Amino acid sequence: MISVIGGTGKIGFGLVMRFALADEELAIGSRNLEKAARAVEKVRAAVPGARVIAMENQEAVSKGDILFLTIPYSAQKSTLKFLERVLEDKILVSMVNPFRRINGEFRSIPIEEGSAAEEAQKALPKVKVISAFKNISSEMFLDVGKPLSCDTVVCSDYEGPKRKVMDLARKLGIKPLDGGKLRNSRHLDAITVLLLNLNSRYKASTCFKIDGL
Repeated sequence: MISVIGGTGKIGFGLVMRFALADEELAIGSRNLEKAARAVEKVRAAVPGARVIAMENQEAVSKGDILFLTIPYSAQKSTLKFLERVLEDKILVSMVNPFRRINGEFRSIPIEEGSAAEEAQKALPKVKVISAFKNISSEMFLDVGKPLSCDTVVCSDYEGPKRKVMDLARKLGIKPLDGGKLRNSRHLDAITVLLLNLNSRYKASTCFKIDGL
């Protein structure tokens, strides 16, 4: 089962919709079970036969084989601390991007460890943290009528789990690229901020594709 923590937010919900269309078994995790249940109803209405259920975050983590963290960066430390015991030995895919908006411009939030994913890995040494899907906008995930013609760079210090996440990307029509160790995730965080500013300036939804591979 794939569990999406923060699955009631825009990007988490869009990810759930994409996986539902790919016929994956899913759990939407939330601090508010009623909110998660409403999100499940919307998924089932849009994707008849979708295999998706609502759970509180702790249960979603406990039941999930692969977990996607789609919460805002401001909630990362408290959420991971709360879920620490049930996260042990799990595969955790970080889609968290650390940024703030100042005077209409998106700016990176400096992180001592280098990136949001590295910070999560340091806090949870017994968890297999993967950085992926960080540079695809919520609007693109939500626009399920269009294919995701994007690439995603996948970084981790764990090769086996990294390959599993790359396989999941292919199921969504996304080309995965092996970005090496988790420390390279810091470059992806920076690219996200660049794309957000481009989206704002051009009133668009962008992603990136890498030619030559």
